[in-house]
Formats: sequence, structure tokens, C-alpha cells
Amino acid sequence: MTRLKKVLAALIAVVFAALSCIPGVLVLAENAQTNTLSILSQTAEETPRYIHNVDEDKIIAFLDIETDVPGVTNRDVIYDVDLYNSGSQPIFPWTLYISPTVVGDTSPDGFFYVLDFTFVCRYELNYNVIDDDGIPYSFTTTEEHFPDVYGVVDLAGTSTHYLSTPQPGQTHVYGVITDNCPDLISIEFHGQEYCTELSAVNCPNLESVIATECNYQSIAVQPKGFERPVTARVEGSGSIGFTYTESSGFYVLYAEDTADFRGWYNADGRLISRSTTVILDSDEIVDAVACYTDCFGINGDVDGDGKVTVADAILVARYAISAGELSNEGNALQLADFNCDGFVNIVDATLIARAALGLN
Repeated sequence: MTRLKKVLAALIAVVFAALSCIPGVLVLAENAQTNTLSILSQTAEETPRYIHNVDEDKIIAFLDIETDVPGVTNRDVIYDVDLYNSGSQPIFPWTLYISPTVVGDTSPDGFFYVLDFTFVCRYELNYNVIDDDGIPYSFTTTEEHFPDVYGVVDLAGTSTHYLSTPQPGQTHVYGVITDNCPDLISIEFHGQEYCTELSAVNCPNLESVIATECNYQSIAVQPKGFERPVTARVEGSGSIGFTYTESSGFYVLYAEDTADFRGWYNADGRLISRSTTVILDSDEIVDAVACYTDCFGINGDVDGDGKVTVADAILVARYAISAGELSNEGNALQLADFNCDGFVNIVDATLIARAALGLN
């Protein structure tokens, strides 16, 4: 048996157990010469570029990640299902149906690729039963299993089309990496408290991203048509989120912990917005920092003493009428632009004075 057949046999027998052809943790699919094993139909024109060696290695690596129980891997928890129906008396054990064929046995090229990476396993059980009158009959049940998998979902460089989110609180996934996926169309990953990182850079067909309600500390996304990635990270104790749809033409940054939020800043320290939710046009690509601490200074504190006072307002007023200079240290000029309109003038001095007096 070739290495590929061994891998496929192991994946089918150990991981998918009684999975039917409905997408599970991943979807095994045949090439364009045969029918697809996915519920998503594909034509020859839609068939992706095959990066099967990378796909195979990435999936096996994910299955081999150890959980919090020593010696127990993702492969083990995916397979940890009760394959019998307690309300029946099956004559034979569960039967696995893969339709129309097992990949690698009849496919000329004998490869598989990742189509839809999800976190639900659906399996089909077929029973032959004899009733109380001795009459045989059969029935089929379909069950779902939601495994608590661990580690980083690293699909970088694969032919993945879709990444679908787990159930809220289902997993211990720490990060999602889908960089350099030429056929990736959609990412949904939300509601997972242990996930701190999302990276989807250089994905030329990425049309939709929903990355919220996790503990994201860093996000880097480069959807379809973006010249470079949008990046966002956290300073302090908080988390962030990101959404984008190609049809809307804009993306949204979320600061998801509002109590200590100071504002969104560019990497150079210029304030973008104090709002927890920022909507930006797809042409406006930023490297954003969500500050849950005074990471770039306090807006209006141009003298750097840690608070906003009338003295700051006087310094800004003098600068606005060319009667004085601001400090060259730190980012005093950015902090002086209190209303974030790109200019430092008497309006900013007035606003700083009002803030110092508690009038804003």
C-alpha cells in the first residue's frame, strides 16, 4: 500500500469513524475526474489548485496535537463517540458509508484536498434489527459530535475553501493560520475563549471574515483586493475582533472589552478613534493598536506629566498661534490634535482646556 493510501485509510478508519460524506473536521474530496465527496457540488472549472502534499501534512499535524491530557491527541477526541444507538439492538456494528468511492482507491491521481474545515463530525449508523415478531428491518441514524480540539489550526498554504466556526466554547484552539491560501473564500471563527491569534495574509479570493468574541490579541487579514494586510493588536488587558465582507466594501475593528479601553491608534501613535467600533473603507488599510492602557500617552497630555491640565491647553494654544513649540520627545504633536482632524489649532486647545476642567 502506498503512503497516501495508508494515510487515507488511517484518516478514514481512525478519525472519521462513521463519518458520512457530510463535511466533518475536514472534507476529503476527489479530483475533477470523479464526483466530489463534499455536499458542495463542484464543476471542473471550479476545481481548485491541488496542493495535496501540504494539505496532507497540515491535517496530520493537526490531528497529532496533544490535548491537555498527556498522550491524548486531537485524533483521539475526534474519534471519541458512541457509535451505537442505545434504543436498538444492531446485529452488526456500525457501517461506514463513503459515497461514491473512497478517495485513493479509484481516483487516478489518488490525492485529497481540504475543502471545508469545520469542527463538527457527522456520522451515519446503519442498523439491521429484528423486531419482537421476528421480522427484520433496517434503519439509519445520523449523529453529530462536537470534539474539543486543541492547539493551532494551521492551514497555511493549503487549498482550503472555507473555515467554519465551532460551537460557542467548544474548543481549546489557540490560533488560526490560513496564510497563502489561494482558494480561501470565507473564514468564520468566533466564540472560542482560548483563541488569541488569526492570520489570513495573501488570500486573493477571501471575501468574508468573521472573527469576534474570542480572546484575539493579534489579527492580520489580507482579503481579496487588499494591497497589503490590515493588522490589529492589543496593548494592555483586552481583546479585539474583525469583520469584513466584500459586498459591503468596508471592514470593522472591534474593541471587545470596553471598561479600560483608551482608543484605537496607528502604529506611529496617532489616534484613529476613541470608539470601540471603527468602520474603515477597504481602501484605508491600517496597522491598528487597541490600547487598554496609556500605551501612546494620554490624548491632550502634551507636557507628558501623565494628566491633562490647563497647562497642556496653554502649550497647544501657543503652538497654534506660532508663539511656542511642542516637545520633540514622545508624540506630543499627535496628543495635541485632540479632535483627531489632522491639525493642531485653537479648537484643540479649547477642547483640552474643557477636558482639564471636566467640561467635555
